[in-house]
Amino acid sequence: MILIFDNSEQITERLIELIREEKKDSRLDNATTYQQAVKILQLSDPRVILLDIKFYGNKTIELLKKIKLSNKKTAVIILFNHADEQSMKQCKDHGADFFIDKYYDFNKIPGIINSIEANV
Repeated sequence: MILIFDNSEQITERLIELIREEKKDSRLDNATTYQQAVKILQLSDPRVILLDIKFYGNKTIELLKKIKLSNKKTAVIILFNHADEQSMKQCKDHGADFFIDKYYDFNKIPGIINSIEANV
């Protein structure tokens, strides 16, 4: 299962399209609020999570901690635009596995997901 936690419905929709183009049978779910994300996490065992670095109310680090506490094997891809070094370092320190610039590296996401799933 792949989860997408991003504030922007536009970004979320594009990510779903991008992933489905490559992986037609992937189970996907998404949340645009922290509360939705926590509920989805309680009900699922995701292999990959795409997480906005500026997720709802700056709760990215709190959510990242929950993800890694509940399942250390879940790969977390941090999505960012204009992220500062401190935020990036905090995400890395709390277990983020990959960092993707939403503007420049969007097309790399399916390949990263494929490599994660190949190493299961």
